[in-house]
Amino acid sequence: MMFAIKTLFIILLFIQPYSFSQWVNDPRLNTPLVTNPKDPTNITVLGESKEGGAFIVWQDVISSNLNNVFFLHFNRDGKVSFRADGKAVSLSQFNKLNPVAILSPKDELIILWKEIISAERQTLSIQKVNQSGMRLWTDFGIQLENVEGEITDFTLSCNNLGEIFVSMITRNLVPLNMSKTIFKLSVSGEVLTKNVSYQKSDGVIHNSQIIAIDSQFSGLFWIETVNNKSVLNFKSENISNKENKSSISVSNPKENVIDFSVSKYGDDFYIIWTVLAQNKRIYHQLISSKGIKKWGSEGKIVTLLKGSNSNPKHTFFNNRIIITWVNEFNKDRNIFADAFDLKGEKIWDKSPIPIITLKGDQFGQQIVSDNKGGFIIAWIDRRKSEDFGNIYAQKITLDKKFLWDSLGVDLGTYPKSQKSYLNLIEDRSGGAVAVFKDKRNDGCEIYGQKIFSTGTYAGQILGLKSELFGDSVKISWFAANESNIVEYDILRKAENESIWRTISTIKKINSNNINYYEYFDFPDGNGLISYKVVQKISGKENQFSEITTVNYISDFSDFILFQNSPNPFSEKTTISFSIPYGQNVEIEIFDIRLNPIKVLVKDYYSEGKHSIIFNADELEPGIYFYRLKAGDFIAVKKMVVNK
Repeated sequence: MMFAIKTLFIILLFIQPYSFSQWVNDPRLNTPLVTNPKDPTNITVLGESKEGGAFIVWQDVISSNLNNVFFLHFNRDGKVSFRADGKAVSLSQFNKLNPVAILSPKDELIILWKEIISAERQTLSIQKVNQSGMRLWTDFGIQLENVEGEITDFTLSCNNLGEIFVSMITRNLVPLNMSKTIFKLSVSGEVLTKNVSYQKSDGVIHNSQIIAIDSQFSGLFWIETVNNKSVLNFKSENISNKENKSSISVSNPKENVIDFSVSKYGDDFYIIWTVLAQNKRIYHQLISSKGIKKWGSEGKIVTLLKGSNSNPKHTFFNNRIIITWVNEFNKDRNIFADAFDLKGEKIWDKSPIPIITLKGDQFGQQIVSDNKGGFIIAWIDRRKSEDFGNIYAQKITLDKKFLWDSLGVDLGTYPKSQKSYLNLIEDRSGGAVAVFKDKRNDGCEIYGQKIFSTGTYAGQILGLKSELFGDSVKISWFAANESNIVEYDILRKAENESIWRTISTIKKINSNNINYYEYFDFPDGNGLISYKVVQKISGKENQFSEITTVNYISDFSDFILFQNSPNPFSEKTTISFSIPYGQNVEIEIFDIRLNPIKVLVKDYYSEGKHSIIFNADELEPGIYFYRLKAGDFIAVKKMVVNK
C-alpha cells in the first residue's frame, strides 16, 4: 500500500540567531552606531555580500593637528560587533587622511590611506581587518610607498581571487613631475608587482579610480586637467607592463569634467560623469575592458531636463541601469530618475520621473537595488524652507510604480539637526539601511536607520515566498517585532482574476521576537498564481507584504489525491482528486489508529478532477486520515479537525 501523508498546518518556530531589537523603530531617534566621535568626515559604508552586516570607515580629529582613520562593524540587526567608538586602522602616530575602502570576496575590509610624515614626505598605507575588529596586517598596516612630495590621489580594487590593485598619483619634488603607480598585492598583502610611469608637470591628474579586471589586467580612469580643460581618461593597465595600450579620452576634450563614477558590469565598465558647460550636464558610456567605446565616441547624454543636472548615482538590475540625479531649476532642487538598457537607450517614457513632487531642496541622494526589480532611493530634503534637512526614502519598480508613501518614508527626522554623509546599503531582504552623520544638540554621532521592504520599521513581514510543494503551494514568511494582537490574512489571485481573495487568516500564538510561518494552498486551476500577506493590528494601518508568484500546474494525466482544504477545519472541508480515465472510486475516513469510520464516496467517476464536501459534525477534534482507492491506485492523506 502506498502510504503518502502530507501534513498541512501552520508552523511557528523561534529562530534564536535573529533579533531585531537593536534597530530603533522611530526615525526621529535612529540607532547610534558610532558613539562619541569628535567630527567624523570621509564616511564610507560598505554592506557585506553574505551576512547582511556592514563596515563603517571614517576619518576623525584626534587633536588640532592630528587625524586618525577608524573602522567599525555592525551586524544585520544593528548591533555593533566591537567597541562602539570604532577602532583605529593603525597605531602609528602620524596624521592619517582620506581613507578609501573596499570589501574582499570574503567580506573582509581593506582600507587605504595616506600619512603625513613631514612637510616634504608622505606615505601610502593599507590595512585589512575582519568583522571582529582584528587588524590582519600588523597593528600598523603595510606601507606601500614613501614619497618625497605629495600623494594627490589614490584608489584600490579587488578581483574575484581577493588580489588587490592600488593606484597612486604623486606630485614629486625631485625631479619636478607627476607619477602614476600601480601596485598589485596578494591576498596576504605581499606586493607582487609595481609599475611606475611619469609625465611632465604641465597637467594635473586627479580623481582616479582603478577597477580590477582579472589577475593580470585592471582598468584605470582619471581626470586630467591641462590648460584649464579637465578630460576623463581611461587606460587598460597590464600589471606585467607588457603590451600596455595608450590611454583614451572618455569625455569630450572640449568640455570640463567635474566628477565621475565607474562600475564594472560583466566584462565592461559603466561610466557616468558630470560636465560643466553653461549648466551642468550628465553623460554615460559603456567601455569594454580593451577600451572599445560602445555608445559612440563621446557617450550619451542622460537627460535633457532644463536647468543644471548633477550628482548622478546609479545601480543595476537585470541588464537595466537606473540613474538618479539632482536637477536645479528656478532655484529649486529636485531628484529625478530614469532607466536605460545596456545600449544606452531609455526604457521608460521620454521624460524622467521625479522621485518626489513636493517643493523643496532635495540633494545628496543614494540608490540601491533590492535585487527583485525594485530600487530604494534615499535623500536629504529641506522642506518648507527649513534650515535643516531630514532624510527620506522611496522605493520604485522597473515599471515606474511607487511602492511607498508619495511624500517619501522618514529615515532621519530628528528636529533641527545637521545631517550629512548619507550612505545607503542593501539589507539583503528587499529593504535598506541608511547610515549618516548627524549633529544633534551639542554632540555629533553616526546613526543608522533600517527600513524594511514594506517601507516600515517594525512588525515586519520578511522574506515572503511561494514555491511548489507536491500538489500544493507552500507560502512562507518571517515576522519580526510582532504585536500581541496581530493576525495575518493570506491573499491569492490567479492570472485571469482581477481581485484578491482571502484564503486563510492566521493569528499569532506566541511572543517570540521573530516567528516563521508556513501555509499550504491547493489552487483549483493552473497557471500563474500570486500571493501576498496582510498584517493586521487593531487600531493601526494594515501592512502589506510584497507579492510573490508561482506557476502552478497540476498534472491531471495521472492519479492524484489532493490535500483537503481548508486544513485544519472545524466543520466542512473539500477533498479533491483527479483520475486519468473513468472508473470506480472509493474514499474512506479513518481515525488516528487507522480504524475505519465512514465511507465518504463509493461510485463511478469520469476522467478529470472531482471535489467532495466532507462534513465533520460527528467527529471529535483530532487527527484523521482519508484514503482514495481507484483501481490499483491507493493514496492516503492526513487532515486535522479543530473545533
